[in-house]
Amino acid sequence: MTESEQVLSRLTTLSNAKNDAELARFLDVSPSTLAMWRTRDTVPYKACVTVSRRENVSLDWLLNGKNSATSMTFSDAMGVFVNQINELEGRVSKLEKDKE
Repeated sequence: MTESEQVLSRLTTLSNAKNDAELARFLDVSPSTLAMWRTRDTVPYKACVTVSRRENVSLDWLLNGKNSATSMTFSDAMGVFVNQINELEGRVSKLEKDKE
């Protein structure tokens, strides 16, 4: 299972969604956006931050499956989020260099 599939699986568990339409409603996105995340194998970082704050669950758990689903401090969550963004930027930069 890919990283994005794992994250979407945890979001599905949290939301008790029975299908993608219910999960999309929980995430406040269109079903086509959710389908695009699945197709592109994209982790929905912004949605994870929103859900973490709204549902008071651990962002570390949503993104990494680590710790429990109980909430961490907002600054800790932002630290995890920033680290994930930096990692993604590094991957994008490497891909762009590989294209040249």
